[in-house]
Amino acid sequence: MGATEMVRQWRHGLEEVLPGLDGHLLNSLAVFSLAMALAGHCHSGRVAAVAPIPRARALNRQRRWERLLSNRRLRPHEAMGMPARRRGARWLGPGVEVFKKAGWREANVVATWERCCREPWLLASDLPATFMRCRNYCKRAWCEQLHRDEKSHGFNWQLSRVRDPGHAERLVLVMALATLLCLSPGTRLIKRGLRKLLEPTRRRLLSVFQLGLRWLKDCLVNRGDCPCQLYLYPS
Repeated sequence: MGATEMVRQWRHGLEEVLPGLDGHLLNSLAVFSLAMALAGHCHSGRVAAVAPIPRARALNRQRRWERLLSNRRLRPHEAMGMPARRRGARWLGPGVEVFKKAGWREANVVATWERCCREPWLLASDLPATFMRCRNYCKRAWCEQLHRDEKSHGFNWQLSRVRDPGHAERLVLVMALATLLCLSPGTRLIKRGLRKLLEPTRRRLLSVFQLGLRWLKDCLVNRGDCPCQLYLYPS
């Protein structure tokens, strides 16, 4: 499968994720999220070097990437009592002053000590103070792994050199789509029982993200079949 076909399939998948988005923006997001996945980096030069744009020079591809980050029509946010002191206790605190050493910051606080847990949780958030925050926090290990994929083990976000807040927001959107692009084939690989092709069977070493990323690159180099379509299976 060639890169052009990958872009076509991935663009079709993004129509489900970002319905109503302008077609030109959708094309750019498909191209550069695939390029980011293939480059394993989010620096403009490295993304541009592998961006599958026919008949475009590297410098032109880099300029297109930078124009995408500065495009203001792309708005990511539009596209997508007392704390618990004993087991069984719960407490919600909206608008609480926290972080004294930082000069006090206002946040919403959720405190809970579930009967089955050895210690309580005290969570500060800018989201509403509800017990849904506890469900979110349960996925913290997933978030930590995702940060690793976004940085040293994936797209090297820390080396992007993007400083402008608006540009950074759009960069995060492309990173999210590139992550989704890697998770989909990784999930497909696992469900088809092909995980053993990329890692030892005795011990799991690669995340779903890494499986998908390596399969994408392998198929592109060896002309293998790797459908770039949304394929997310609930755990």
